[in-house]
Amino acid sequence: MTTTLHTCRILILCLVCLCNGSFQRLTASPGFSFSGQSTLTGHYSSHQPFGHTVPAEYLSWQARGRLTLFHLPLSVSSVLSTQQDSRAQRMNHVSVSLDTRALLRTIDTTGRLGFLRGIQTLEAGRTRPQYASLMLQGVTVDGVNLSVQARGIHGAFVYGNSKRAVGRGVYLQQQHEQRMLYGRFGVGYKERTFLFLSLLHARDDAESIEPDGKYYHWPADTLIHHLDTLFIQADSARVFRKPGEVLIPGIELGTNLFGRRLSIGGEVAGMINTANNESDPVDGGIVPEWVNQIHPVRLSTSLSYAYAITTELRLSTTRLQATYRHIEPGYSSPGTPFMRQDQRSFSVRASQTLWNRRLTLQPHYRRMDNNLLSQHRNTTHTTVWGISATLRPTDLPWLSLSFSPHRQEMDDDTHPVKNKAEVITLSSGMNYLLQEQIHASTSLSWSHQQTAIRHGQDERSLTGNNISLQQSLRFPVPLQLVANAGLYFLENEETTSTSYQVMFRGNYHVSEQWMVSVGARHFNQGGERKRWSARLETSYDFGPYGKVQLLAEPVYYRDLLNPEREYDQYVLRLQFINTW
Repeated sequence: MTTTLHTCRILILCLVCLCNGSFQRLTASPGFSFSGQSTLTGHYSSHQPFGHTVPAEYLSWQARGRLTLFHLPLSVSSVLSTQQDSRAQRMNHVSVSLDTRALLRTIDTTGRLGFLRGIQTLEAGRTRPQYASLMLQGVTVDGVNLSVQARGIHGAFVYGNSKRAVGRGVYLQQQHEQRMLYGRFGVGYKERTFLFLSLLHARDDAESIEPDGKYYHWPADTLIHHLDTLFIQADSARVFRKPGEVLIPGIELGTNLFGRRLSIGGEVAGMINTANNESDPVDGGIVPEWVNQIHPVRLSTSLSYAYAITTELRLSTTRLQATYRHIEPGYSSPGTPFMRQDQRSFSVRASQTLWNRRLTLQPHYRRMDNNLLSQHRNTTHTTVWGISATLRPTDLPWLSLSFSPHRQEMDDDTHPVKNKAEVITLSSGMNYLLQEQIHASTSLSWSHQQTAIRHGQDERSLTGNNISLQQSLRFPVPLQLVANAGLYFLENEETTSTSYQVMFRGNYHVSEQWMVSVGARHFNQGGERKRWSARLETSYDFGPYGKVQLLAEPVYYRDLLNPEREYDQYVLRLQFINTW
C-alpha cells in the first residue's frame, strides 16, 4: 500500500510539471493572467546519516505565482512532496491570498474594486494568522483567514484545522485533529489608538484517531497513613491521548502619542482548558448552567491567564523598546504553541545611531523568572544583557564588537546551581578593488566564550575561541572564487581540543545560459571526527522551456569515538525550474 501511494505521488508531481504549458496558454485569456515559478526537485542519497529526518529519496514540487482575475490580484503558493509522513503534521498544502498592496495600486489606477479597500488579509488554504501575541501567532491553520479595517472598525476571523490527526506511532506522537475558531472585533487603528476584543476556541476531534492498543499496568500496593491504610488493587489502563478543548478570551489596547513617537500597549488573555473531554463533569450545582453552556466544566478543567505590556519610543536616531510578559502556570494557547509557560520576563532593547549613522549602538537587557506560584521545589532566575556596536566609516574596514554576559541561578537548599557565560565577538571586513578590475571582499572574526557551571560544590569551566577568515574574488571574466577557513579551540580543566574547517567554492559562467560551480569542504575535530565533501553544481537555462539544475556531492565521515556512525554518502539532486 505504501509503495502504491508513493508511486501515485510521483505521477501527480510529474503531471503537474507537464501542466505548466497549460498555464502559459491560460495567461493569454482576456481578464486572466497567471505568472510565477514552479520547481520540481528529485533528491537521491545513498545513505541517511544518523539523526537526519529528511528521507534519503524524495520528490517534491513547489510553485509560487501571481494570479489576476478580473483585476483582482491574488498570490498562489503550493507544496506537494513525497516527504509527507502520516506520523507528522501535513507538509502538502495550497494557499491562495489576496495581495492587498497590489489591490490598492489597482484601485488607484483603475478605480475598480473600491469596495475591497478595507480588506487587510484574505487567505484560504494554508494560512498563517498573526494576531494577538498571547493567543494566535506562530501557528499555521488550514482554512480561512480574514481581517478588515474600515472607518475605525476592525474585525478578524480565522477558522480551520490547526492540527491534523496523527494516529500512528507511540502515545507521545499521537495527535487529534484540532479545529480552531478565532474572532476579533474592535475600534481604532493599530497606528493610533485601539481596543480589540478576541475569542479563541479550539477542540480536538475525539473520533479522529484510534488508541495505539498499549496498556499501562500497575501492581497491587499498600499505602500506610497515620490515619488509614489504603489497599490498591492491580489494574491496567489503555494508553492513548485524550481529546481536549480550550476557550481563551482576550483584550488588546494601545495608544500612540506625540506624533506616533511613543506607543504604549497591553494584552490580557484568560484560558479555560479541559485536558480531557471524556472526564466526568463537575455536578452538584457548583458550576452555573450558563457557564457550562459556554464551556462544559469537567474534572480536568483548569483556569489560567497571561498578560503583556509593551512600550516603544521612536525618535530620529533613537529607538527604545520595553516589554513585560507574565505567563501563569498552565496557560498554553494552541495558537502560540512555542510560548513558555510559568514565566515572567522583562526586557529592554535600544538602538542609537551616531556620527551620521555610521556608528550604531544596541544595548539590551532581559530578566526571566519561573515557578511563579512556588509549585516546584526549584526556582530559576535568568539574566541576559549586553551591548553591540557597529562602525562603518567611509573607505575603511567596518568594525563590529559585541559583549553579552548570561547568568542563570537555580534555588535549591542542597544543590544550588549557578551558570554563567560571557561571549565577546569582534569582526571586521572590507570590500575593495584589486588592479581596478578584480572585486575583492575580506572579513575576519574572532569569538571568545567563557562558561562556568556550579552545581552544589562541583564547579566546571569551559573556554572556547573561534577564529574565521573569508575571502572572495570576482574577476572581469564571469568567475568568482570564495574561500573560508575556521579554527576553534575548546579548553576545560582536563583536556584541550582543536578543530578546524576549510572550504572552497568557485563559480564560472561558461555562457549566459550555462553556469558551473565546484567546491570542497573538510572538517576535522581533534583528529577524532573527520568529514570530507566535494560539490559539483551546474545549471543550464533553456529559455521558455525552463531551467535545469544538477547537484552531485560525495560525503565521507569518519568517527573514532563512534565508529558505528561512520558513513560514505553520495547525494544527487535534480531540479527543473519553469517560469511562466
